Amino acid sequence: MLQNKFEFKILEWDTNYFGIKSARVTLKEEINRNDWIKIRNFIVENDFVVIDNINNNPTNNLFISNLLGAFLTDINFQFEKKLNKELNKFYNFDEKIVIKNNLEYKKDIVDISRKSYKFSRFFNDPFLNKEKAKNIYCHWVESSFLKDDKYFLYYLENNEILGYILFKLDELNKKAIIELISVKVNHIGMNIGTKMINELEKYLITHHKYIDILQVGTQSNNTKAINFYVKNGFKVKELRSVYHYWPNFILNNIERVVNDEVAITNK
Repeated sequence: MLQNKFEFKILEWDTNYFGIKSARVTLKEEINRNDWIKIRNFIVENDFVVIDNINNNPTNNLFISNLLGAFLTDINFQFEKKLNKELNKFYNFDEKIVIKNNLEYKKDIVDISRKSYKFSRFFNDPFLNKEKAKNIYCHWVESSFLKDDKYFLYYLENNEILGYILFKLDELNKKAIIELISVKVNHIGMNIGTKMINELEKYLITHHKYIDILQVGTQSNNTKAINFYVKNGFKVKELRSVYHYWPNFILNNIERVVNDEVAITNK
């Protein structure tokens, strides 16, 4: 459901993976009390709700803070880079890079995912199933194999995948959106990430000429990723405060979770 200031969306993937009725509300502009009433009527029908406050609007934060059961899980940076199509004729492609959609299962990619991704809103929510949260990125890539709308770029050396990018194309907004990017742990610092970004740009310019922008997001506490994107020519487009809201579950379980967190802290 799309409004001018906000958007409702049922999260089918999250619902199926976590086994709870999940949804997302995106606050695109400053909302008023009437808007908030509409939003409340929607979100209480779900078990788990992600609330994105684009550009960290203070009025919206105030409304969200009045929800018992809502808490901040992420400050998310959205980066964009405008593709330089004037350089098209000068491109030479790296033979170690493979780019395909509808890609068959690759164990190396799943293994890289299992050992990467230390920062995530999923890890910051004590109410989510911990095993599910831990394995979410493996499931993410596994769910993206053999899909026409999911593209993998991977770096192959001596028949071993050393890094990958998972991305999708947004034709309406003329963007390519990086969903996941990772390099094998013992090959970090070898410039593989930059090589993959460069090859992705070349691929988009030559094979999807309607794409103008490359977009990617990361968490505010992932300073290495932020510095990586800045080094590779990305600029911050927007900042989002991301909340998780549990309309019913949290009221019955907050004492248990607080006690668990205290116990962990005291160890």
